[in-house]
Amino acid sequence: MKKISKEHIALIQLRTALELFNTKNYIAAITLAGAAEEILGQLSKSLNRSNDMELTKFMFRMTFPEYDYQEERLRIRNELKHHTPGHDSLEYDNFRMTAITHISGAIINYKFYKGSIPDEKIVHDYCTAIGLS
Repeated sequence: MKKISKEHIALIQLRTALELFNTKNYIAAITLAGAAEEILGQLSKSLNRSNDMELTKFMFRMTFPEYDYQEERLRIRNELKHHTPGHDSLEYDNFRMTAITHISGAIINYKFYKGSIPDEKIVHDYCTAIGLS
């Protein structure tokens, strides 16, 4: 049986999320980026480092109620992944922005985990486009 590291899995998910994002397939990008974000956040926490959820809570604490940002983006991600009986549609504001928050969260978590952003052109191009360093 072969093994693949969780870091490698998360990078594949992130890279694919960015490819989907670049073709405006925001729904699929959200689910893959959300998965990468979770894995990389847990890897960062395993080294007693921060993750993007902690950073977001700090950054937005004074400006917005936490649930407005965090709960909404997580609600959308989870509703895209799961079906709840009686909920046959999804209310949303902007799938593109939700995708940006999960992709950026995955990149930030990677940076907390490894000390730099992933060394891949698609990641660097995205970071340059949105101003993430």
